[in-house]
Amino acid sequence: MKIIELIKEKLGLDENLLNEDLDLKTVKRMQTNLDDIADDLIREESKKEQDRLQLERQEEAQRMAKARKHHHARNNTRAKLRREANISPGRRHLLKQRGKL
Repeated sequence: MKIIELIKEKLGLDENLLNEDLDLKTVKRMQTNLDDIADDLIREESKKEQDRLQLERQEEAQRMAKARKHHHARNNTRAKLRREANISPGRRHLLKQRGKL
């Protein structure tokens, strides 16, 4: 009986309307209720799909950042070595002792 009660509730019907013959007004009310239910279900499905796509994008971005981390570190080291190449060895040793390099 729960299924019948659920259908009655979703269609917006009560006992006195069920005992009467169907008229255009009742059919339109049922159709409107069904359209509203369908719209709600479509919205829920699209929201779930958007959430799933957003999660996939975030995971892809995290994987890319992790993959690029080593490349960035390597490039930064090379740039540091290029900057230090212009410093004489004696000065470089002195600056490293002082903690400036």
